[in-house]
Amino acid sequence: WPKADTAAIDPALSSQMALVRRLVELGRATRAESGVKTRQPLSRALVAVTGFETLSPELHAQITEELNVSSLASLSEVGGSLVDTTAKANFRALGKRFGKGVQDVAKAVAAADAAALSASLRDTGTASVEVNGEPVALAPDEVIITETPREGWSVASDSGATVALDLEITPELRLAGLARDAIRLIQEARKNSGLDVA
Repeated sequence: WPKADTAAIDPALSSQMALVRRLVELGRATRAESGVKTRQPLSRALVAVTGFETLSPELHAQITEELNVSSLASLSEVGGSLVDTTAKANFRALGKRFGKGVQDVAKAVAAADAAALSASLRDTGTASVEVNGEPVALAPDEVIITETPREGWSVASDSGATVALDLEITPELRLAGLARDAIRLIQEARKNSGLDVA
């Protein structure tokens, strides 16, 4: 077998590509949940995840193409107006750390500002709540964040990453979707007839 040249591996690029794949998976999941076909172009996707701002324009273009959207932007640019956010304790994860004190932590999480908790977990990978006068740091797997999209949006979140798709289909977008469907049907007919695409 050939030996891999480990010196050619770019850890930063590998990490960024993993992030791109994660965002594309989330975007496709929310598209499937909303019932909008992948071939139907959408106007925009909004993303919130640690490291998004470090992605190159080429990787932004890759996400835009994979999700079939016209534009891609950070969710922070439009604020939290797209979703209603709730937070609750993940008893399984917190129970290991706090034992019988898990109820106090759960109450603190429930009383906290869910949107601020979500933003902190997404931006820094940690969030803090006050339990019996003491600050307690929480990891993303210790808090269950639920984001319910407002009308006209479909949102998917997982482990601190969120992708929101604008589901409004303008007449121009509808025509673009029909064109993609026509191309697909013609290409399938070519293949089934044994015709060379060239």
